[in-house]
Amino acid sequence: MRSRCVTVWLGFVALALAQLWPLPLRLASATVAHADAVLNASVFGLVARQVVTAPWRPFDINMYYPFRGALAAGDPQITSAILLSPVTWTAGPLAAHNVFLILSFVIAAVGAYRLVRELGGTVAAGVLSGLVFAYSPFRLSHLDHSHVLAGCWLPFLVLSALRLLRQPTWHRSAATLAWFLILAWTSWYLTVIAGTTLLVLTVVAIATGRVPVARLALTGGVAGVIAAVALLPVLLPYLAIERQFDPPVTLSWQVQASIPPAPPSFRQQVAGEFATTGALWQNAAALETFIAASPATPVPWLRPLARFATPEAVFFPGIVALMCGIVGLTVWARRSLGLVWLSAAAALAAIAGVAMLAAASGGADAWPVRIVATTRVLVWLPLVLVAWAVLTVRRSGESTAGGTPERTDPALVPLVAVLSAGVVAWVLSLGPEPQAFSVSLGSGLYPADLPPFSLLRSPARFAIVSVLAGAVWAGFGLADILARIRQARARSWVALCVMAAAAGEASVLPVTLWPVHEIDRAVAATMRTLPPGPLVEFPIHDNTWALLQQWRWPGPLVNGSGVREPVAYNGLHGRNGLTPEMLEHLRTWFHVRYLLVDFSLYDAAQRTRVETNLRDSAAGLTMLAGVMMLALPIGIISKAFADEIHRREFVVTNTAAARWLLK
Repeated sequence: MRSRCVTVWLGFVALALAQLWPLPLRLASATVAHADAVLNASVFGLVARQVVTAPWRPFDINMYYPFRGALAAGDPQITSAILLSPVTWTAGPLAAHNVFLILSFVIAAVGAYRLVRELGGTVAAGVLSGLVFAYSPFRLSHLDHSHVLAGCWLPFLVLSALRLLRQPTWHRSAATLAWFLILAWTSWYLTVIAGTTLLVLTVVAIATGRVPVARLALTGGVAGVIAAVALLPVLLPYLAIERQFDPPVTLSWQVQASIPPAPPSFRQQVAGEFATTGALWQNAAALETFIAASPATPVPWLRPLARFATPEAVFFPGIVALMCGIVGLTVWARRSLGLVWLSAAAALAAIAGVAMLAAASGGADAWPVRIVATTRVLVWLPLVLVAWAVLTVRRSGESTAGGTPERTDPALVPLVAVLSAGVVAWVLSLGPEPQAFSVSLGSGLYPADLPPFSLLRSPARFAIVSVLAGAVWAGFGLADILARIRQARARSWVALCVMAAAAGEASVLPVTLWPVHEIDRAVAATMRTLPPGPLVEFPIHDNTWALLQQWRWPGPLVNGSGVREPVAYNGLHGRNGLTPEMLEHLRTWFHVRYLLVDFSLYDAAQRTRVETNLRDSAAGLTMLAGVMMLALPIGIISKAFADEIHRREFVVTNTAAARWLLK
């Protein structure tokens, strides 16, 4: 038994290496081709450093100086960064980030495998479920978002919760709490998704009448209190960021006129996201995204479906996985819930399909769209199916007329709980207003104005729970198919073929990579000799390489990146032009001691503008406490300005580099 598990896990490792090729060959020299991947790798380094230097203040990472709690500008990923910190300190944050990407697929596959095995599935069912969940197009489309891939721990949370609900003990309560905190300290999204999933699982289990409520209330209540206390260090920095970043600030009078007006407060931003043009509407899962294949798929028959994908939502698992899921759900529902429930579920799928086709062809004026929008059937019918399933399970456990309890499948309650969690997550993923092809289908149930949901901008991410539930049913579908094959060798071949086909349809090979944008060695060597002081690197916007390169800078770092920025950073807009006003703003507000400019990240027009501004800013530069110039390329700065630098005797030249630093 143990050797079989080891074989399965090693297979998952081999598949992860193959599916993410050629990333395993370039762990420390390349990254997934997206700026967010560079940012997340930087977070790994900044958090690892903060945990070593000041572990009692994990959110005060070295960016957005002079503001504190800067990690709350995005997803903290504290759990992932700590787990990979040995790799960070030995091979760098980029290697740690890439190792985590690979491990996340192994962890997700093993978690789904363990969950299906716990629910009574076969080894083949568990392996297929692991493949379908780990390599779902939703996860593969977020290779640049390690905080989304950290949802790989979700199957372990569900598994632990189901064990706790079956037999509440202190040990199982502690295990469930641990899995929840692993998710919560990684991402606020995962905190809400995990909490919602636990709530649905608990309500369904209690409603079936199969749970010792008193014992569960005691063990679960204590775990809930501990979780609330443990979440305070995550929640408080977000509240502090709201106070620090939103209020208008007093700026130097020389630059106030050139700074754009302060952005709306965070609450106003959230309120604006409720509109049909806001982030909640745009980042919700439209109906067509559930038949959308990954834009990077090399599979010919899936490419036409790639047009339905959005950056946040792409969920079609492939034809093989879909057929196995339909078989699994159909066989199980017919046996456990009855044909009427199965017919209602099929009706829901048909209604969603008709509404989607009508929206694509006739728009908002099509009569199926008007009916669906008026009745809100896409919202309430799934919840009716959940309630129906719960009542069916409850009735099956009640005593018969003779007083003898009816024998039922012991996995019936956890299967219904997993199904219910997936359905509720699907409803939430549709957002505050379900849509198809940008056509509204009525009001949804997403509580956009209710904390903590009000802090989220992408309802589509709730569908990761639906993906897990679908993977479970795909595994059980394969088990049902194999059960009808008598010959053992034939069963093995069919299982292997199904798994290979599912893995092939999930492929996005080859993974597109970016080479590392490295700092010039001469500049890096000189910077290591400088005394600590506030540093800013330009370009400051759309340049996440600065955070990755300077994660070990001993002084404060002005650069930052996240969902939100301090208002003071408005003075650093203007296409990163380094105008005299901008330099004055750096001096008066950020107290910058070192300014590093990477000309290789500017296009020709921007580079010319920056060079002109620097030539015209000689007087402004003298406002800084001395000037130091490193790696000055010949001809970039006018001779008069260069003479002024030499007069101060702070110049070091290197014609091979395209960076300079002034002090």
